[in-house]
Parts: sequence; structure tokens; C-alpha cells
Amino acid sequence: MTLSSVIFCHFSVQEYEARETLEAKFVKELDNLDMIVEAFDYECKESAPGRLQEFFDSSRNKFTHPLVRGIVNELNRRRDTSN
Repeated sequence: MTLSSVIFCHFSVQEYEARETLEAKFVKELDNLDMIVEAFDYECKESAPGRLQEFFDSSRNKFTHPLVRGIVNELNRRRDTSN
């Protein structure tokens, strides 16, 4: 179970999909963050840098929360150095 799925349990599906509250927006960002962390992990395990670029492209410019942006920036830095 991912962090975002645990938090998601406290929200309605409608609230999450509509992203009308700060909490729902934050959970959506965590969901996108989880997706790219998993993609990076797979790239590392398979020694295939850049193979899952489409996951990173699909989440580009979707992060607004400062904490999440910091994590994404660090992930991108590590990904750049692994290429």
C-alpha cells in the first residue's frame, strides 16, 4: 500500500477526482510522485536509464506543493546523474 493510498482512504472519490480541496490536490501530487518514484526504481533495477521517460513527461509541471517539488527535484537530479 502506498502513502497516497493510505491518505486517499480519508477522502471521497469525488473530492479526489475534482481536486477541489487542498488535501485532495496534495494527495493527487503524492500519487503522481509515487508513479515517478516507481518508474525511477524500475529504471535502476533494470539498468535502463530513461526507458520510462513517458511517466516523467506525463507528470511534468504538475507538482506545486513545496515539499513534493523538492522531492521531485532531487529525484530528477539523481536520475540525471544515473544516465
